Order: sequence, then structure tokens, then C-alpha cells
Amino acid sequence: MFKKILLLVVSVILIFSSLVFAQSYEEKIVARINDTIILKSELDQFLMGRDTTEEEKLDILKDIINRKIVYLEASEKKEIQVAEEEIEKQVDGMINDMKKKFGGESGLQKALQEQGLSVNNLRSTYRNRIKENLYVNEYVGREIRPNINITEDELKEFYNKHEDKFQNPPKYTYEIAFLPVDVKEDDIEEIKTSLSSIRHKILNQEISFKEAAKEYSEGPTAQKGGDLGYIEKGQLVESFEEVIYNMDEGEISKPFKTKYGYHIAYLEDIKDNKRKAFHIVITPKPSEKKINDYYNNFKSQYDKNGWNGLKSWAEKLNIKFFNFNEVKPNEINSKIMEHLKNTKELSRPFYFNRGLVIVYLINKTEAKKRDFSEIKSRIKNMLMSRKIDEKINEVANQLKDKYYIEIFI
Repeated sequence: MFKKILLLVVSVILIFSSLVFAQSYEEKIVARINDTIILKSELDQFLMGRDTTEEEKLDILKDIINRKIVYLEASEKKEIQVAEEEIEKQVDGMINDMKKKFGGESGLQKALQEQGLSVNNLRSTYRNRIKENLYVNEYVGREIRPNINITEDELKEFYNKHEDKFQNPPKYTYEIAFLPVDVKEDDIEEIKTSLSSIRHKILNQEISFKEAAKEYSEGPTAQKGGDLGYIEKGQLVESFEEVIYNMDEGEISKPFKTKYGYHIAYLEDIKDNKRKAFHIVITPKPSEKKINDYYNNFKSQYDKNGWNGLKSWAEKLNIKFFNFNEVKPNEINSKIMEHLKNTKELSRPFYFNRGLVIVYLINKTEAKKRDFSEIKSRIKNMLMSRKIDEKINEVANQLKDKYYIEIFI
């Protein structure tokens, strides 16, 4: 993986903007270079919400430190000048972009106030980051980029080593059969019984809450053990928060309902107005017996009449058909994509968007390697970025003796 982190300019600031409004940070210093500090929130911006090991996190922090060193060095060079007018111009542009995203100045101010911030706070953050980026870019343009040479052989070697990066993605042509389904009361009772049984196993220490979430939960946090992190009032639906804020630390709730389904929750920690919570959620859907009965009838019609031939039978049952032609994986709903990848022709039914869906794969166009000449300039840019990153780290390592550096993670 190439460390493009050191060359991010405006994109990093945009990421920061979204994170400012998404959550409140418990600020702490993670590194110091002389009098310049790096905060945890800055490191988190570069992590971009990715799951990383402690070793990967430390590597990224070291890259940030190296960038700061190059910035400090560049700002001391008389021949490298960054105009204040350019800094202010870019800051104004970023502030105006944020105003547009929040429906005007009043919308932006309201969003900032909810986080205990102001436009001046945002302007100051933007200004510091833009100034740093402009100085580093000037340094790279003067001291590093002119000394980098990329040969044709290097381009071809990179192209051959990383074929998977230079492919046209596969395309899927498929059709789905959608049967609207009303979930019955007995289906809901089955879910409640299942959640009560899971809760009983956790209380009896047959399984931990996190293990149970990974095994049973149908929510997006399942693979993280149902971890919702520290939440504050107003972040989640009211029906969920009402339960969480009436629980004691260490308590596991009984099953309860929100618009997303039925849950059990575990309150791990209380910190002022914040709650560290985990949950298991199961979405109401028809019973396995009903799904199997539907599939058996559908499959029987398919075996007798084929896909197009079964449609007259299907229409009598109010089954709707939707066709999709040559669609890329990133344009397909993840749940449907999962079934497309695992079926040769006809998928088993699955509950989705208040109905039962069967996916019929008509055709798949395999991924195809792109021609070298078509993407030569892109490869050159990638290699240039990589070499600039390496050179920045090399320069920073040579200069480290000039600076007092501490790392606190």
C-alpha cells in the first residue's frame, strides 16, 4: 500500500470537516516536534475510520511527523515563500464550500455550535493545514520532484507487478424477483424469543456479548461485536437512547423495538453524558419455513418453465421483476452483490427492503486487464507519488537530529 498520506492536501481538510461534525474527540497529544504538537484528532483524520493495527497507526503517525519536519524546514528557507493572500484565498474557498454543504452560513454556524465550535475555529484549523500543505508542496516542487526520474522499464515493471490495480471491473447483468411480504406477529415473537435466548446465554456466561453479536446480529456493527462506541443523546434514534440511558453500567437489556428491528443492548461504561454501548439487532422477516416454502415453489416453476416462463405464474402472486444490465460491483447493493458472487444462476430468497428477493444471474463479464498505453500516465503519477513519499521520509530522517521528538502512543 502506498503512503499517499504525505501528499494529501485539500482532501485531508475535507475529511477533517466531515469528522468535526460526526463526533466529538477526547483530545490528547499523540506526538510533539519541538513546540509543534500532533493531536489524536489529527491522527484520526488520516486514519479515515479504517480499522488499523497499532503498528499501522504508529507508521501513519510517523509519516505525519515526517511531514511536519519537512514543513518546519521549508518554512525556515528564505527561498521558499508562501503568500498570505494564497492562504486566505484557499481558506475562504473551503469555508464557502462548507457553507454550501450546510445550506448557508447559518446552517454551518449551527452545525459548529452543536460541537462547541465556531467559524473562527474552523478557519484557524483550515489555515494551519493549508499553510503546511503549501509549504510542503513548494519544498517538494523545488527540492524533490526535479530530482526524480522514472524510466519506461520502471513503469512496465510496476504495471506487471500490480495487474489487479489496472483492471476494468467485472459487470453483471441480472434480474431480481421481488415479493412484498408483511411480517406476521408470530414472526416477531420468534425474534423476541431468539433474542431472549441469546441474552440468557450471555448472562450464563456461555458466550460473551461481543461473540454473540458477531454470530447473531444483522446490523452493520456485527463484526465489531456490536460496538457503537461512546454515544451521546441525539446521535441515535430516540427509542434506542431511551433504553440505553435508563440502564446501569454492566447491564444487558431485555429485547426492545426500534424502527431498525428488535435489539438487546449492553451498557459497558458511563462517562458523564456519554454511554459506551453494544447491541445485537435482528430485523423482522418471515420465518425460515415460509422462506423455504416460497423458494421450493419458485424453484419448481423455474425448473419446469425457465426464468421467463415462470413470470406468468409469478404475476398472480404479485411478484415484481426488475432488470439490471452490465452493472459494476460498486454500483450494486452489497446484499445483492453478496448473492451475485455466490450463485451461478438462481439465488436462494433473502429478505430485503420488506420483501423476499431472488436474484437471477443472466451474464457476468469478467474483469479485464487494461492496456499499458491506456494507463501509462496514471502509473507514472502513482510511482511519482510513491517516490516523493519515500524522499520526504528520507529528508525527514536526515533532519531529525535538529528536532526534539516525542511519541505518546
